[in-house]
Amino acid sequence: MLFKTTHTDIAQGLLILLGSLFVYTTVSTYQLVGDARPNELIPISIIREGNLDFNEFALIGGQLPYYFKEVNGRRVSAYSPMPGFLNVPTYLVADMLGQDIKGKRFILSHWTTCILCSLSALFLWGTLRKLDVSPATSLLSTFAYCFATPVWSSASVSLWQHSSSLFLLNAPIYLLLTKNKVATVLAGLLLGAAFWCRPTNLFFLLGCVIYIILLRRREILQLSGGLILAAIPYCWYSVEYLGNVRAARHASIYGVDGFGGDWLMGAAGLLISPSRGLFAFSPILLLALLGRSGLKQLPPDRRGLVVAIATSSFLLFAITAKWSFWWGGASYGPRLLCEIVPALIIFLALSWKIITKHRTLTALSGILLCWSVYSHFLGARYYPCGFNSEPVMIDQAPERLWHIRGSQIEYCVRESFNAGS
Repeated sequence: MLFKTTHTDIAQGLLILLGSLFVYTTVSTYQLVGDARPNELIPISIIREGNLDFNEFALIGGQLPYYFKEVNGRRVSAYSPMPGFLNVPTYLVADMLGQDIKGKRFILSHWTTCILCSLSALFLWGTLRKLDVSPATSLLSTFAYCFATPVWSSASVSLWQHSSSLFLLNAPIYLLLTKNKVATVLAGLLLGAAFWCRPTNLFFLLGCVIYIILLRRREILQLSGGLILAAIPYCWYSVEYLGNVRAARHASIYGVDGFGGDWLMGAAGLLISPSRGLFAFSPILLLALLGRSGLKQLPPDRRGLVVAIATSSFLLFAITAKWSFWWGGASYGPRLLCEIVPALIIFLALSWKIITKHRTLTALSGILLCWSVYSHFLGARYYPCGFNSEPVMIDQAPERLWHIRGSQIEYCVRESFNAGS
């Protein structure tokens, strides 16, 4: 342990886990999105049929939807099945209690995605404490992670890949800081699962591998062992259900040809566009840029891991900006940047000492935090609010993402007033 666990730490951990779970499950509205359909149905196939295909489910209108594909007479997910696997425990508990797991699949999936987000918050808080961030700063920074970022407005409201991805990334970062051989094996297993969940997580996997090779090379066998444990079911599923190992790559349902967009336009859009920009929805994260001085104060081994995660996050941002659909289709805010949020929160936590030395910065941080929480509350509670479909589908008119008047936030503010009237 890099910090001594106190009663305060235990209380904070429980507050983060249970408090965030309470807000996610009571305030957020579960969003019915096509990307999540296979993840909502896989547990039913496993529990009822003992397999991972969807042949038992009837097709609406006889047409194969985009989130399914046919392989050797089997209807399988066009996405990674990992979020569906993590959804199984919730369905098993409901099934043992005699609940209709098919009829209540949306409720159960909402619980799963909320639990995964809350667990990811708990591991991030643990990471901050192991980086010797004070209890108060760790709690405040984790609050920002939970409610002032797309973790709330995107990851917690539907069983996309993001909630599973955040859990599978934050947990191994924490485990690597424990400097325990068993924890390193588990970290490798979870990093392998994170890659299976969302292939762009390869950046984080490689970043952690390079970190271990450079600074903790004696543990490379343990990390490799964990990765091998994750690779075994990955390869089995790929061969059994997709026909070959390469078929499981799932870079995107649009294929690698989709990564041919204007990088500068995508980067600017991901950061500052009124309807998808990270800093438009979460301006509190701008203060993470002040965390560099705090990074220098960390011991070399811990600093090395933070640098690895930050570099991986930048690479993920860079490749996302190159994607032709950098706005993520019909979704709310900067959804595609969910996985870089943990790194930004770590740097935000490291910046608080500088922020609190200046009254102006302290007041500004309070304003930015309030706006960030409000903008993501709107998405968690009132999305969809019509922006992505009115007056025309957003994929057909992405220039609307740059309109200040008639932005997505404005649409959701209107929806909130309509709902209250």
